[in-house]
Parts: sequence; C-alpha cells; structure tokens
Amino acid sequence: MGLTFLLKPLVDMIYQLQILDIILMLICLYGFFSPRYQPVYEKIDYLVMLLMLLFFCSFLRNINGLSQFLKIESSFMLYFLGRFYQIDYEQVMQCIRIGFLPVLLFTLFSFITGLGFIEWGSINTFRGFYYFKTDLALAMSQCFIVYSFCRNTIKYHWIILLLCLYFILIANARIYYVISAFTLFLLVCYWHEIRTGKTLRISSKFAVYSFLIGLIVLVAMVSLNDIWGDEYLLLDDSDGLYTGANTQGRTIAWAEIYQIFNNSNLITRFIGIDLCSDISPSIDINSHNNYLKVLFSIGYIGSIIYIAFIVTIFRFICKTKDREMFYVSLSLFATYIIGGLSYITIESTQGTWIVMFIIGIIVSTMKKRELATNEIVLPDSNKSLV
Repeated sequence: MGLTFLLKPLVDMIYQLQILDIILMLICLYGFFSPRYQPVYEKIDYLVMLLMLLFFCSFLRNINGLSQFLKIESSFMLYFLGRFYQIDYEQVMQCIRIGFLPVLLFTLFSFITGLGFIEWGSINTFRGFYYFKTDLALAMSQCFIVYSFCRNTIKYHWIILLLCLYFILIANARIYYVISAFTLFLLVCYWHEIRTGKTLRISSKFAVYSFLIGLIVLVAMVSLNDIWGDEYLLLDDSDGLYTGANTQGRTIAWAEIYQIFNNSNLITRFIGIDLCSDISPSIDINSHNNYLKVLFSIGYIGSIIYIAFIVTIFRFICKTKDREMFYVSLSLFATYIIGGLSYITIESTQGTWIVMFIIGIIVSTMKKRELATNEIVLPDSNKSLV
C-alpha cells in the first residue's frame, strides 16, 4: 500500500493515461481481498456499505455510468483498506509527502517553461500538467496540508508551502481560495497548540470563525476584482454574486439539472435517477456540485444516508487524540466538503482516495483505543476480561 500512495499524486497528474489508474486499482484490490486482519465493524462501516449498494443500484438503472460508478466505489474501497490494514500512520504520510515532491517539481518546471499555462476564457490561467486547473489547485492544497501538519519537517519545507499557495493563486480555481484560507486558519491553530499546549475544540465559536473566514475571502475577491480582474478569476458583484459569470455557468446547470430531478416521479426522487444523466440541456455540462450529484443519483434516501456518513466522519475526526492526524484529516476532509460546492468530489479519485484511506485508519485507531480502554486485566489470571 505504501507504493500506491507513493505513486498516487503522480498518477493523478497524468490521469489521461488510464492504464496507470487501473494498475493502482488492481494493487488496491489485491490488498482489499487479502486483509491482514478483520476489523470489528462500526456503525460508519454499515453506512459506507449502504452507500456502496445505493450507488450500485443507481448504476444498474443506467449502465452508461460505469466510469462514474468505478470512481465512486473506489473511494469507499480505500476507506475499507484503511480499516482493514494495521498500517502506521506516519509511514503512510511519509509516502504521501514523498509522492508529492515530483508533482511539485514538475509543476514548477511547467511554470518556468510556460507549458503549464492555458487560456481559460479570456484569462491566462495555470494548470501545470493537469487537465483542469481545479485538479492542479486540489493537488497543491493536498501538498500544502501534508507538509504543513507534520512533526518532522524537512529542510526548507516553507518553500514548498509558499510554492503551493502561489500555484493555487494563479490556478484561478476560486473555491480553493476559500479552502486555502481555511487551511491557513487551521495551521495557525496548530501552531497555537504547539506553543501553548491548549487543544483546539470544535465548537460554535470555531464554526463562526470558519464562516467569517469564508466571508472575508469573498469580500476580498470582490474588492480585488477591479484591480486584478483582467488577470485572475475573481468575483464581479455588479449583477450579484450568484450569477452564471461568477460560477462559470454552474448556476444555470444546477437549476436545469435540479428541475430534471424534481420533475421525476415520487419513487424516483426517493431512490435517485442514475449516475450519468445529470447533464444540463442548454450548456451541456454535468452537475458540477457534489451534493446535487448525490441527490440526483441516490435520491432523498441516499442523501440522508450520505449526510449521516459525513457527520459521522466529522465526529471521528473530532475524537482523534493525535494532533497531527487530527489536523491533516480535518483539512483534507474540509477540502472534500468545500470543494464539493463547485465540482463532484465523490467522482474524483484524486480528491477521495487519500482522505478516505486516512479516515479509515482513524476509525480503526479509535476502535483499537476503545478496546484497550475497556480491557480489564484480572489480577489472579493471565486472561483479560473485555
């Protein structure tokens, strides 16, 4: 599995070569069917199994969605790999960090040579060697996270962090401006913990601060539009923020796709339509929203289960005692959640594999800690009472 996470960031960059994704999938399948130990199942495991079943049923309703089905199910498979395998967290993170180094170097090369730039509408935007600028921004966000929250930093690691932030800025993926601001906020909290020893508590105050950060970023993007508008994709509030121009056509697609879902019969709305027909009739793009995609694919019932899945993950993250693991998982999961507002994160193996695998490790770690806490050693026996 270490090989998988060593190669995963590089494979994501050249994902047009689908054979590489297939090879990684086969490696994961080998590990999936050869578990080192059988976990004690948690409630969240049954939620994941139920989601896998619901997406499978959605695929059966239209088998043209095979590609989407494999991507979605692979993320859940990686969660169970994290649950099945007793892998050292530090070993996994070390592989991930090393895996991002060649990606960062290739991205730097594409920047210096100019090969990574492309005209996106009227804006010269940076995508590196990725197919979309959003993929580049996601990779740089993940790289920033894994190098920010680590006990043993490498020499000059701050150069890596600055490069990641700069590449996110010139990628013009606006949702990642918000994600980067939130990650920086968590990094400040992490440094505060190290200096004071006071553990961060996820409370209403934390939620307010997070909301204010997002609001400040939006205000800044509107304010800087007059200055940098010809160079960066910011926000124009002349016709309101929620416009097709600001969302690059997403609002039009959201309205039309939701109308298709809402016009279906009652049973279909409860169980979902399928995995591939969420296409806007007028501008011919998919839903570009993770939550609309889930609603469209598995309906009201599946959406409720998916929300329960997200809430349960968040609760496990909040219970994590290891501070590095807590901040890494919270930052990556926030990227998954916030990024889902502008694209379908559940279909992105780049956006789900690493975070779901780490969450699987967290659930297993929490379960082992609970078992160790509940174990009572009898004084007159070599046996233990659980």
